[in-house]
Amino acid sequence: MMVEKNESTPPPIDFEKSFTGRPEGVLKKLPSLNYERMRGYQEMALRLLQEVLLLMSVKHKIPHSQLMTRVLNAVR
Repeated sequence: MMVEKNESTPPPIDFEKSFTGRPEGVLKKLPSLNYERMRGYQEMALRLLQEVLLLMSVKHKIPHSQLMTRVLNAVR
């Protein structure tokens, strides 16, 4: 059965838009913005970890390299 397209016929469903609610152009920009934000958080976390390691190595008189090895082993 053929349906004539007229103004009352809804356009075909664009599944990409229906799931995200965003036009395609905006969708393409979002991952890079999220990546940049996550990259910033990663850099802040790394700086904080370095400060904590430095303070712990001074407080406990543990060489920084030995403390870093302990941290890496604990993370694994």
